Amino acid sequence: MRPRTAAFVTAAAMLTGCAGDASWLTATPAAREAFIQGCELAVRQQLQAPTTAKFARGQITGQTILGQAEYWGQVDAQNVMGVPLRRSFQCLGNANGSIVAFVNNY
Repeated sequence: MRPRTAAFVTAAAMLTGCAGDASWLTATPAAREAFIQGCELAVRQQLQAPTTAKFARGQITGQTILGQAEYWGQVDAQNVMGVPLRRSFQCLGNANGSIVAFVNNY
């Protein structure tokens, strides 16, 4: 099993333009971008060298059964030795504007 870490941020702006049920499939481009930016912030908080992070644009894959937005992507960032590594991550966003990011550290 791969070790994973998690971070939590609040991005209230990500709900702007969403339907009343916070449907991420019908959210405005601005709301979707706010969610992605919040996700990337949460991922950066878990990196050893966050200023070196380069994100490969992932995709919002839809909603979980609980109505959370789900976003998958990859980030290249240096480890403590200065070696660039690619990590995958997953973010879940709730209707209240909170985002949880899980980063695979392998």
